[in-house]
Amino acid sequence: MKLLHSLFLLVVVLLSLGCGGSGSDGDPFGDARRWTTRWTSVERNLTQADGGVTVGWNRFTGATTIEGEAVDGEFLGAVDYVNGSGTWSGFQKFTWADGSTLVLRLTGTARLESSGDTAFQFSGSVAGGTGRFSNARGSLTGSGTRKTALGGVVDLEINLGLYGLDGPST
Repeated sequence: MKLLHSLFLLVVVLLSLGCGGSGSDGDPFGDARRWTTRWTSVERNLTQADGGVTVGWNRFTGATTIEGEAVDGEFLGAVDYVNGSGTWSGFQKFTWADGSTLVLRLTGTARLESSGDTAFQFSGSVAGGTGRFSNARGSLTGSGTRKTALGGVVDLEINLGLYGLDGPST
């Protein structure tokens, strides 16, 4: 398992350096994209156990603006926390007005701060897409916060290097 984790990290680093795909002309199309989404939990199933263990999942929805376009989002996340800190993973799907979708795969950590806020760090990759993102590839990093209890509103900023597009994503 450690080998797989190490290989995954190597792939993420190589993709972030531009070694994992390009536009049709051999160069990445466009610059890195960055946006923040406010995610609101609309459904969750969390189980608490002795020793401060919390495991389960959340389904969030959110809206954001990416390169000037309004985009709707859905986020499915699974958590494995002890006393409010631990690991999480999930998928985010963004849908543009033209019906194009971009799906991101994320893994990260959550750290409960002394203030009661939770700080998130994560990395990931493009899982797939449709429409203008049907050939998309890329890697991402990000961070965020939650200022309420588990299941509350989460603000996440994504930094995405996107490759393999056939044309403009605007």
